[in-house]
Amino acid sequence: INYIQQSFSKELAPAMKNILYFLFIAILAWSCNKEDFNSEACLKLEITELNTEDPKSFKIESNDYLKVPSWTDAAPQVSILRKLIFDVQTPSSENFNIEIWFKKVETEDRLMLSDEVIEIDVRNKIKNWDYKDGKVELSEFYRNDDTYSNLRINQTIPSGVPFHFEVVDAKEIEVDGKLVTWVNLEMSGELYGFYTPGTGPGYKVEGTFRGVVE
Repeated sequence: INYIQQSFSKELAPAMKNILYFLFIAILAWSCNKEDFNSEACLKLEITELNTEDPKSFKIESNDYLKVPSWTDAAPQVSILRKLIFDVQTPSSENFNIEIWFKKVETEDRLMLSDEVIEIDVRNKIKNWDYKDGKVELSEFYRNDDTYSNLRINQTIPSGVPFHFEVVDAKEIEVDGKLVTWVNLEMSGELYGFYTPGTGPGYKVEGTFRGVVE
C-alpha cells in the first residue's frame, strides 16, 4: 500500500504543478486585462520646462479628472467635443491644469444630442452627446484623422512644432451596466503659447493616458 501511495504521489506531483502553473498564468492574464480596462483614468506625464532661466523636470501622475462633453450647432453639421480636465500639483506644489481634447464636426443623423446644459465654471459647460452606434464612434471619432485631438498644459498647446498624439487603442467596455469608450493614448512633443508658436516658455512632454473618456 505504501508503495502504491508513493507511486501515486510521484505521478500526481508533476500534474499538480502543471495545473497550478496554468492557473497562475490564467489569473495573471485576467489581472492584466482587468487593469487594461480600469474605468479610472490614469494620466502619466514627464514634463520639462523650456526656455526658462532654471528649467525643471518632473513627473505627474493622476487619476482625478473631470469629463466634459459638449456640442454646438454648426449647421448643417454639429461640432462635438470630449475633454478631460486634470488639476494636479507638481512636486514643488505648483498647480497645473492639464486637458486632453477630442473635437470633430459630425453629421447630426449619427448623434444623440441633449439640450440640457450643466455649467461647471466660466470656461466649461457640459452638454451631453453620444453616437447612436458605439462602433461608429470608435472608428469615426477616436480613430479618424479628421478628429482634432491634443494636449494642453496651463494654456500651452501643440503650436509651431510637430506633436505626437496617438490613439494606440480604443474599445467599448461595460461600466456599471453602460457601454463606454476606453482609450489608450501616447503623447510626446513640445507645447507653447498660442501667440508664440515654437518659441517662448513652454513644456517638453512625454507620457500616456489610459482610461474611460465618457
